Amino acid sequence: MPPKAASTAKPRAKAGGESTSKSRSGAGAVNAGDGATKAPAKRTRKTKAAAAADASKGGFPVAAVLAILVPVIAAAAAAYFFPNLIAPYLPTSLVPSILGSLLPKVELSEFHKLEAIDVDGNVFKFDQLRGKVVLVANVASKCSYTPQYAGLQDLYARYKDKGFEVVAFPSNEFGGQEPGENKEIKGFAADGYGVQFPLMAKTNTNGPAAHPVFRLLTAALPNGKDRQPNIAWNFEKFIISRNGTPVERHLSTTRPKWLQPEIEKWLEEV
Repeated sequence: MPPKAASTAKPRAKAGGESTSKSRSGAGAVNAGDGATKAPAKRTRKTKAAAAADASKGGFPVAAVLAILVPVIAAAAAAYFFPNLIAPYLPTSLVPSILGSLLPKVELSEFHKLEAIDVDGNVFKFDQLRGKVVLVANVASKCSYTPQYAGLQDLYARYKDKGFEVVAFPSNEFGGQEPGENKEIKGFAADGYGVQFPLMAKTNTNGPAAHPVFRLLTAALPNGKDRQPNIAWNFEKFIISRNGTPVERHLSTTRPKWLQPEIEKWLEEV
């Protein structure tokens, strides 16, 4: 009997081994199955990535376009609303090209059609400047260039009988250097520098509130010798010929007496 028991124990162990082997092979089959399942997933991801790459190559480059447009629009908006701060850092042609369509158009031939309110509150018609060489300047009473009032008056006194006129526009845009009211400005210019040439009411030279004369002048001479499209500081000077054409633009640092040869040249033009 004991030998029979021993013989029956072996098959059971073998069966157990076979069962274990089958379990292991089954686990291997499951693992293999997992591997077989994962492989198509990898192929799917590669396909999506490839499709995305193809789409980016053939599609519209939105991000690239926005990367170019956003800084340009932001710079243009800054120049429009804060011209005194941003203008010195912009390319000379950028602001006029982008913002020109936003402002009312002023034709270059319309200089003599313009008008302004003078420091006494009266209408000053530019029509009375026909046939004259005109120097237009933006002025201020508390600027380091304020003594140029005297130089402008000297030019006016020297050439007024030959058909020359100076027209000055006070402005508080630059450093808040023209804080007074029109009556104060008139008294300061007359008492301090003997100003006799036409003095307009306080106005703006840049941006949406700019007086039409400055929109016209900066459009005609967008770069000027200071290489800026907007008025950069107090006492910039523009020369307009007898026929109403803006012909020269000069820096704030240009002393009025330095313009005598230019004025004489344009006075000789018929």
